[in-house]
Amino acid sequence: MAKVKHKEMRHAAKITGHWPDLSFDAANKKNMKQPDICIYPSTPEAISAYTLNDETIAKSTYPNLKKTRGSFGRVSWSMLSVPVEVKRNPKMAAFSYAKGKNWLPENDDARKARGQLVDYAREVLARQHRQFLFMIVIIKDHARLLRWDRVGAVVSEPFEYIKDPDTLGGFVWRYSMITLAQRGFDTTAIPATEEEVSLLQAYVKTLQDSDNYLKTAVNEMFSNGWPIHKVELDAEGFVDTDDNTTEAIIAENVKSAAEVGHVQQKKKGARGKKSTPIKLMFQNGACSLVMP
Repeated sequence: MAKVKHKEMRHAAKITGHWPDLSFDAANKKNMKQPDICIYPSTPEAISAYTLNDETIAKSTYPNLKKTRGSFGRVSWSMLSVPVEVKRNPKMAAFSYAKGKNWLPENDDARKARGQLVDYAREVLARQHRQFLFMIVIIKDHARLLRWDRVGAVVSEPFEYIKDPDTLGGFVWRYSMITLAQRGFDTTAIPATEEEVSLLQAYVKTLQDSDNYLKTAVNEMFSNGWPIHKVELDAEGFVDTDDNTTEAIIAENVKSAAEVGHVQQKKKGARGKKSTPIKLMFQNGACSLVMP
């Protein structure tokens, strides 16, 4: 039987527990814990986000990091695909170690561990256009699979991944083969191109003489770790156009109460695109469009 060679490595798993997301400020870095392992897509943007630079390697006290740097990486909440949490001590774990026990332990360490998983899910859902995401929790020689959405999580029963590696290995393999939508990504939102980001930046410059509200709204729009995406909207009700295709560029940053985007209005028979500014309001995970 001929061997199938994959030209592209679809995902990469990196040990990330020591290196937080660069977009976090000093206070958050001190209080925020990182997933022990992150599974990333093999896109250039993801590789750039998780790769440890030479300065980080030189300053690190992690043993033999220079020789093994390929196994390690930085957390990037906007790029990671599956977070993995590892607990060696079952008493420190979020869930019970094996079947037949109270699966939600009520000791302080277990509650803190569950809060840690909630933090991971919150960061991913805040920075990525997701309908849901998967997570892996490893407790000694057992593991559980989690599926998070914006309501809560579904948790699998524990299974022994060392004695029977097919469950965990099969999940990772299948995950690498399915579509973005099946992985939980909202495919109606796609990364904005460099040209579209430049268009948004040009619009932001026109707001320098605007009121303080707009200045506050765009202050952190281009912050590191908050990728700008584009969504297609039904233009009817928003703009006066013969063509109902409208694109909105979204700068999503939950630090701000409101964001400013740009609508590209495509008119039939027109050579160019007429641009109309819009205001994107983010409150409790909902997005509202407000025309000026």
